[in-house]
Amino acid sequence: MLDTILNKLMKTTPLEKEQLKNLEFHNDLPIDVYDSALSQKERTPIISNALFKNKNIYVSKHNRYAEYPTHSHTFLEINYMLRGSCDEVVEGQPVHLEQGDVLLLDVGCKHSV
Repeated sequence: MLDTILNKLMKTTPLEKEQLKNLEFHNDLPIDVYDSALSQKERTPIISNALFKNKNIYVSKHNRYAEYPTHSHTFLEINYMLRGSCDEVVEGQPVHLEQGDVLLLDVGCKHSV
């Protein structure tokens, strides 16, 4: 991986700095990406494909230093552990990821990090 890309991914963002202070989750997604009807029915936040903004693929870095609460999606999610490790809960089952691991999450799969 190019050093410029790796350095950008490893840099602590302002939101991560806030999470590091109190180890509490701070949501960075706009409210309009949530499917409110499904979320109320399932009682779990559901992130819709509005996140894609007319694109086929959405790539993002997961914020660090705080747990990400249980949620699901109306799309597939691929997690790649670039550095370090983390623990996820996928449909109630613990999953431990190490550097280089890939996790594929199906549509509607409830998970937290």
